Amino acid sequence: MNYPKYCPSSLLVCIILAGLLFFFPSSVGAQSLPCGTEVSPSYDVFWAPYQSNFERYQQSDWQSRTPDVIRVHFIQFTNSDGTGGLSRMELQSALDVVNIRFAPANMRFEMCEPSYIASAALADFQENTDEAEAFLYKKPKVLNVFVPDSVFTINNLSICGYAYFPDAPKEGVFISRHCMLNGSTLAHELGHYFNLFHTHGRTNFGTTDEKVDGSNCGEAGDLICDTPADPNLLTDMVDSSCLYIGTSTDVNGDPYQPDPRNIMSYAPKQCHDFFSVEQSARMRFAMEFLRLNLVLNDDQICADPSPSACLTVTSAEDFGPGTLRSAMACANRRPGPDTIRFQVNASSIKVDFALPPFMDDSTVLEGFNLQRNTPMVIDADQVAGDNGSLFRVMGNQIEIREIHIEEHVPASQYRFSQGAIHVMDGASDFLLQAIHINAAHTAVLLEDGTGRMVGCQLEGNRYGLRYKEGSSAIELSESSILCTEFSPIDFENASPDQVKDLPAPPVIAQVGGESISGTAIPGARVDLFENVTDACAGAPCQGKYLASTMANSEGFWEFQNLSQLVSTYTTTASVSQGGRVSSSNFSSCVSGQAAGSLSLYPVPVASAELFLEITDAPGTLEVQILDLLGKQVFTQVYEMNSSYLKQKLELGENFSAGVYIVRVQLADRLISRKITVQ
Repeated sequence: MNYPKYCPSSLLVCIILAGLLFFFPSSVGAQSLPCGTEVSPSYDVFWAPYQSNFERYQQSDWQSRTPDVIRVHFIQFTNSDGTGGLSRMELQSALDVVNIRFAPANMRFEMCEPSYIASAALADFQENTDEAEAFLYKKPKVLNVFVPDSVFTINNLSICGYAYFPDAPKEGVFISRHCMLNGSTLAHELGHYFNLFHTHGRTNFGTTDEKVDGSNCGEAGDLICDTPADPNLLTDMVDSSCLYIGTSTDVNGDPYQPDPRNIMSYAPKQCHDFFSVEQSARMRFAMEFLRLNLVLNDDQICADPSPSACLTVTSAEDFGPGTLRSAMACANRRPGPDTIRFQVNASSIKVDFALPPFMDDSTVLEGFNLQRNTPMVIDADQVAGDNGSLFRVMGNQIEIREIHIEEHVPASQYRFSQGAIHVMDGASDFLLQAIHINAAHTAVLLEDGTGRMVGCQLEGNRYGLRYKEGSSAIELSESSILCTEFSPIDFENASPDQVKDLPAPPVIAQVGGESISGTAIPGARVDLFENVTDACAGAPCQGKYLASTMANSEGFWEFQNLSQLVSTYTTTASVSQGGRVSSSNFSSCVSGQAAGSLSLYPVPVASAELFLEITDAPGTLEVQILDLLGKQVFTQVYEMNSSYLKQKLELGENFSAGVYIVRVQLADRLISRKITVQ
């Protein structure tokens, strides 16, 4: 007689259960407890971050997506002489049935060449002693199904099979050869593998806590509301026509009305023929978010996915073959350096759910779209909130280049512990280069990783660069951080003193004419920024990158002959420490232009507009523009009511391409500048 896996500690209870199975067989044939899959006590903690994400996923277009392919590697354990076991044709037949059951979930299973292992010991499989040895025959990147002659649990109880849920540290499915071809067990255990409970809940031998009226369907039973409450169909509750004939009632006294046809029930196996719509959604969600190691592309092979097939993004969809999500999952499956590239006939990709993390070392995301010759835009306005960070950097030497991220903002409330790019604990030597992040809550969140940001622009975000407590300072070079509300560099649950290796910012000592100078840590690189807040008053310093220089051995630095003078400045210092470079916070901002200093932009002039900024005592300002022959082509008089004036000059249609002289007369001072009009 077969006994339930993992009986309660009381042997008496096991004997009673066994007796029930003996004296109360189903009317369609005697049934043993078919499944030994167990749910971890910590499952709810694992699932909590995904719950709201899944609720939104159920309302998305998942039913219309292209079927994704999952490669299945069967490991058949045979007798010592190689006899016994199922043939390749029999294994394919079992998989054909599974494909019918999983078709509503847009999931398709294809068989790798099966492995036949001659081992009498493993053919008579004992979970407590044989599982570790069985796992030696696994293949990476695919779904491994182990097929011994029989399966016994750690309590020496015979079962049809068991599988590991996505939260388990182990991975795989075990099915007795005698149950492989019954049309039910393989699909049932794959249901567990893809995150489904039994319709009667998490227990193997108890009854459900779900109420018949469905009032607690989202928190009890199988957590799915389109499967009716099920008392557990172990005993004589289903007739030969697969109709429920039991009389059990729930805690309210309402009679159960379960569906014996559901694959995740304990009805007789010949009754099982469908997954519900919500079950299908939950399994597909698990495939896309919880089983990132699986092969999802049709054009990949079981042994070694081709880089050209899976690492090139060709689709602007969020899911399916050729998508960014699929390429990132592919890179995680392939050990060693990988480069993801875009060849998409679209300028942007709308992403509704957090992307797979960058886990495999030396993965590069090249964001420049080779088909459009522009950086790829990622529209991420639905990703934040409960759904998490967009890009998560977990591996070492991860590089993300030339990509634009738009609107990674929580829909309901701000979430501090997530960012458009989130560098996780332990990541090292990352590179973020020429990235533009706009309208996010936090553009880049640094948990504890080390690396560099080069030539990036973080603009219009609530926070720009955000350090978590205990994190390490990174190198920030030639990168502008222009925030709308709060600090461009901020410290979550921390102060600057708690960030490791964060150097002191430079001191701006003098601003005059077209030069600016100060002091910093000797040998530091000093980056100069235009501070974009209003005259440094009541707002944190932040900066638009202008130029870089080096502090000498005494710590002195200076910028001379600046091409553009601005109203206020700030700086950062970058210092080599322990073989890597760390950059400081922004310095206190300092008023920029000295009396009579003049700034004109944009130069060269590409349109009919030219901006003028000047600082001096109030008075009358006369502006003239002359061509190279001395002919006056523009003149205007302005009144300066304060010591600072910013004025747009409407050049009109009188300017052809060429070089001009701008003359500004202020009292007895005459300032001249040369400009080029394109």
